[in-house]
Amino acid sequence: MKLTAAYILRLLKSPALYIGVAGCALIALWGIISAGNFTSAEAFVQYIRFTGTAQLFSDMMDFGTYRKLILIAACMPFTAAFCTEFKSGLSKQIILRSSQKNYILTHAVLNFLCTFFVSFLGIVLCVLALSLFFPLIGSLHNEYSDTFGRLLNNENTAWLFILLKSLFFSASLGAWSVSGAAISALFPDPFIAVCTPLIMSYIIELVTIEADFLPDLWNLSRGYVSTADGIFFSSLEILLVFLVLAFLFGTVFYYIAKRRLDLSLIHISEPTRRS
Repeated sequence: MKLTAAYILRLLKSPALYIGVAGCALIALWGIISAGNFTSAEAFVQYIRFTGTAQLFSDMMDFGTYRKLILIAACMPFTAAFCTEFKSGLSKQIILRSSQKNYILTHAVLNFLCTFFVSFLGIVLCVLALSLFFPLIGSLHNEYSDTFGRLLNNENTAWLFILLKSLFFSASLGAWSVSGAAISALFPDPFIAVCTPLIMSYIIELVTIEADFLPDLWNLSRGYVSTADGIFFSSLEILLVFLVLAFLFGTVFYYIAKRRLDLSLIHISEPTRRS
């Protein structure tokens, strides 16, 4: 717990955390603004009042480009932490004060949580800022029938729609970020740590779209489910899938990082024995 608290405190003091949140918010804003072709600021104002902030948010969340950019921004604060500490030798000092198991598990859990919260806060803050000036539901009123889309039919439930969509998407990013930590433990490089989640998400989402026997990670991260189990059980299903995915990546990270650290400690102890 002391190690986890120390890392959280370090994160809260780090400018990278707030830059990541701001980056996610700005990318989300860019995605919302880019939903239409505007010739002037007045045209944008008219369009967002007509369509509604919640609908533009939903359109942005369905568009792959901005989702992947948010993934990169959300991974910036912590995903490369393990490989950076390993290359600098800091990881060995921390293990001496704590334990190897505690150190690796702390990194795995904080990778998921940090990416999750950076993405979630950034997106929600962006929509919150827009909702102060523009209506959540515009004059254009579409009727939706899917499990979560029905929340857009009523202005009173529009915020629940926004929060749930942000929750599912951020949970998926948290899982992908752990894959970055796992591969960067094998190839200790911060660039690999940040880029791996992007590559892994593209490949694995494509595989799950084509494979009928696997859950469709692309659609689940957007809040689309094939069953009509209701909002509560559908939400649990989506979150469970991404938590299991994060656990699998975390298991891979644990064994790769453990072997990497074991080898580094052996190299340190050999010269000591010879002397």
